[in-house]
Amino acid sequence: MTYRVAGPDAYARVVPLRRTRKLELDDCWIEVTLSRETGRLQQIVDYRDLGINVEEASGQSLTFRIETEFDQYGDTTVRRPAGDIDQDLRTRLNGFINDLLTY
Repeated sequence: MTYRVAGPDAYARVVPLRRTRKLELDDCWIEVTLSRETGRLQQIVDYRDLGINVEEASGQSLTFRIETEFDQYGDTTVRRPAGDIDQDLRTRLNGFINDLLTY
């Protein structure tokens, strides 16, 4: 069973790239395929066609397609991160400011 959502406004909100004047989403869609027997996710296909106007060049296009297939389900074990994961105030503040300027 495959479902498709088409149109950039239907599923994606694209963060502007730095030094980009205008970003236009042309042909964009995402497909999700589920197994009829189990209902489990089998595949995700994300297709985006972008028109980009950058300061140095205009009218460039970028097309990409990402396919993700799921063929195994089960349990997994992950090691805990090594080292100190606490960040000092300056690092967290810099990250926050970067996120504000980017998003």
